[in-house]
Amino acid sequence: MLESVAMTPSIDTRKVMTPAEAARRLNISRQAVWLAISKKRLTKVDVGGVTFVTTESVQQYKKTRHPGGPKSKK
Repeated sequence: MLESVAMTPSIDTRKVMTPAEAARRLNISRQAVWLAISKKRLTKVDVGGVTFVTTESVQQYKKTRHPGGPKSKK
């Protein structure tokens, strides 16, 4: 009798992180991470049906992003 074995691709966790981890590192919401992915400001990698964000794109985003939030009225 043959058993079915799920093959999980190997990933280098130094090069990618989950969207939740990216949100924590950037101090933004997970929704903001997905928005940044959709606008190509963060690079995603799909591995075995799971989405990851590249560490390099998170570092670049951190350097170039402008703080959000409500604009102050003067």
